[in-house]
Amino acid sequence: GYDMNDEMYTFNFGEDGNIYLFANAVFKREIYSEQKGYSTTIGEPIEGLITHSGNYYYYDYDDSLKYYILINGSGQIYMDDNFYINYSKASLTNDNVLTITYTQSGGKTSKQDLYFYNNKLIYGNTWINNELQYEKLIKHVPFSTYTGTYKSQDGNITLTINANAITLSTLSTYD
Repeated sequence: GYDMNDEMYTFNFGEDGNIYLFANAVFKREIYSEQKGYSTTIGEPIEGLITHSGNYYYYDYDDSLKYYILINGSGQIYMDDNFYINYSKASLTNDNVLTITYTQSGGKTSKQDLYFYNNKLIYGNTWINNELQYEKLIKHVPFSTYTGTYKSQDGNITLTINANAITLSTLSTYD
């Protein structure tokens, strides 16, 4: 991800031999303060969220600070008004798993599991229109499509890949 943000990856090893990758953003927390453009409430206030009160943020690609969600001192969740949410609900499980569900204008539904950990909020599984979002990494014979010899532009480094071994050589004695 973008180097100013923290990100965590979850790999699920499927019975079909493929790996299912989930990219999880990690939002940092600052003290709660009202923000312009964050008047959309998500569900009703949840008393258990009072201890997690704060503004959870990330950095956009232009290095500007952006907020994902805000939680006030009453346990009310706020999201960006640009999501155009017309229905929402929220629940808290085990004092650290926040599940938010919302429907946007146009009928798109989203459900997100968010985890509070060490003053941060970790983006968990997401369902859009009831489909779990993930990237499927397909299993194939390792490096079979990359067999060959690759040299750096200056000729100082050679990478050789064959069916049995991968060798990285430099002009020094290192392999």
